[in-house]
Amino acid sequence: MKTNEINIRDPYVLLHQGRYYLYGTRSETCWGEADGFDCYVSSDRENWEGPVEIFHRPEGFWADRAYWAPECLACNGGFFLITTLGSAECKKGIHVLYSTSPLGPFVPWGGQLTPPDWSCIDGTVYLEDGTPYLIFSHSFEDNPLLSPGCEVRFNKASSIISLGGAVKSPGVYQPLAGQTLYQVIESYGDGLLNSADERVISVSNFQNGQYSARQLSMEQAKSYVPADGDSINITSGSQAMPYVTITGALSASSSSSLAAASRINYNFIPGETALQLVRNIAPRLLATSDTSAIYILRGSQKIHVDASAALTSAEIGDIYLEQGDIVVIPFSQLTVTVTGAVRNPGSFTYVPDRNTDYYIKVNNSSGYDTLSRTYNVTVTTSGSGSQ
Repeated sequence: MKTNEINIRDPYVLLHQGRYYLYGTRSETCWGEADGFDCYVSSDRENWEGPVEIFHRPEGFWADRAYWAPECLACNGGFFLITTLGSAECKKGIHVLYSTSPLGPFVPWGGQLTPPDWSCIDGTVYLEDGTPYLIFSHSFEDNPLLSPGCEVRFNKASSIISLGGAVKSPGVYQPLAGQTLYQVIESYGDGLLNSADERVISVSNFQNGQYSARQLSMEQAKSYVPADGDSINITSGSQAMPYVTITGALSASSSSSLAAASRINYNFIPGETALQLVRNIAPRLLATSDTSAIYILRGSQKIHVDASAALTSAEIGDIYLEQGDIVVIPFSQLTVTVTGAVRNPGSFTYVPDRNTDYYIKVNNSSGYDTLSRTYNVTVTTSGSGSQ
């Protein structure tokens, strides 16, 4: 038969001498009376022979239900079936069946491995350095909170706090009485993020119409016990860093190409220069950003920064950023001025690879004035004055 035709629960596969032996809980007797275990055999894990009954409950055998989760362990030339067994009179427990073949027949071997007053299921064996360890589940039947007829009561929390900011698990928590803020951060919040500034922990509260706030360090948090209603925020390192404001010809994000003026705050590392800033914000610069005319407003000062070479060299410059600086990136002012005997003289936006006719005709609708001498057009280059 095929794998998808086998109807069992809790499957377990043993590979022995090139063949696969599949064990499991019989689905049809999983929840009622049961009397045995089966095995399927395959050489490719797709096509199987069986089922072969490897254990059948002997006459008078105590276990009559919960024949669950058999796992076969090959050890010292024998085969040990680690399984769950139970009855109406006894709690389920982990037992061992033994055979000299993976196909049985298996017989009971020894007594119950788990405590008789515990309900235990799904045993497995882990071997380390030749020593076997039994691992199993202590079943929910022994949980007093889930016993039939129990009444479950939850006491009102003595304090409820919120924890946010640069912490791994932000949320609303109910700390135990006497727990310090440090313990709350470590146990409930799973510790600080790498970006956290341990010097700045903000604690605020609003009780009975009164607002209070304090600032703690992580060291001080070891002795501070949060009050009911505390709102705690762990400051990130970037929040504590100095910043400058950048405005002008840059996009609001690195993925935007909008040519409108934007304004962003930029956190910098003390000792960072203006050229390094330009290099760091390069993805935000626009085609119309004039990097040669950048300037910094610092109080009453206006400091010019020629950053035109910042994107093509490793130069860092000697203009260091300071808290409160405003960095202005102007738009490029590229224009062509048309004057003389034209219908609409003025300055027009420069378009690369266009000749004089473009600016005279396109930007002036009808182009030349009727009195113009079209054979005498002079082009003067800005700066050099050449014609």
